[in-house]
Amino acid sequence: MNALIAATAMICWQALAIPAFAGQDKDQDSVQISQDPTVVRDRLIAKIDAGQADDADYLRLQEVCNQIPDIDHGVAYGRKALARLPKSAAAHWRLAVSLRHKLNRNQMEWLNGKGEYLKLLEEAITLDPQYLPAYWELIGFHANAPSFIGASKAKAHQYADAMTGFNRVAGMRAKASVYLQEDKLDAVEAIYRELAQTADGPEPRYEYAMFLLDRQRYREAAAQLKVNAAEPEPHAPSVYQAARAHVLGQFEAAQAIELLDRYLELADGDARPSAADAWNRKGDAFALLGDAERAAACYRRALSLEPDHASAASALAKLDQRP
Repeated sequence: MNALIAATAMICWQALAIPAFAGQDKDQDSVQISQDPTVVRDRLIAKIDAGQADDADYLRLQEVCNQIPDIDHGVAYGRKALARLPKSAAAHWRLAVSLRHKLNRNQMEWLNGKGEYLKLLEEAITLDPQYLPAYWELIGFHANAPSFIGASKAKAHQYADAMTGFNRVAGMRAKASVYLQEDKLDAVEAIYRELAQTADGPEPRYEYAMFLLDRQRYREAAAQLKVNAAEPEPHAPSVYQAARAHVLGQFEAAQAIELLDRYLELADGDARPSAADAWNRKGDAFALLGDAERAAACYRRALSLEPDHASAASALAKLDQRP
């Protein structure tokens, strides 16, 4: 009974607790899929079944199935890919991901299925000792799964330490992900702070700032984010989040408006947060300044861009209900 309760409560490690820096936990053989993945899947299956596929087609089909996810095809064709490419770390890792999707459908299956899953990942890093996706997957398992199926946070730390030996930033981030699962927030913050100070690019500082934002340390978060915003090529998400920190912390609302105007200039049509999100935050900033008319105009602009934007609709309704 205890095992059943634990399995029912198991956290599925679809993604690690900490967002990835750009590209660091992606498969280096990954192919950007811009078309409808189901169309790509069907075309690749037909090609493989007709005996016309090359090695890259097998790997790409694994990736597409895991993105959908199409669990049954992912496992079946993942096994075919592994039979064709027994020395490919990518084939081993991708089949392990497909198995994770399958086992998470009925988590009691982990009791019998974990052996193959873990063996595939261990073989992937034997074939390529610096294959980051397999390390991340192993760390995700050991950091999140219950101990009765063989997961161990000590092992998660061991894999993270091994990553640090060949990729310092990825390894430190992995350590932080495990510490987060252990609720050791001081250790997480120490890692984030060090990466923000020493690692290249805007992402480490951004991730540290988001950690601070989540803990409602708004002024500290804004200070970090505005470093990224002041770069010659501003980091657009940092510009938005700096404004958000000002709004949530209810300080210097006029500066939040300036930052949001800048974000709207930087963001393209596919940007996340969206332009509607920015207009909504701008409405919040004007509301903090007591300018209800401009706040309402911003909320309406957000709704014109995204008619189902719940936050903007709610805020506008509250303004309209004022005496």
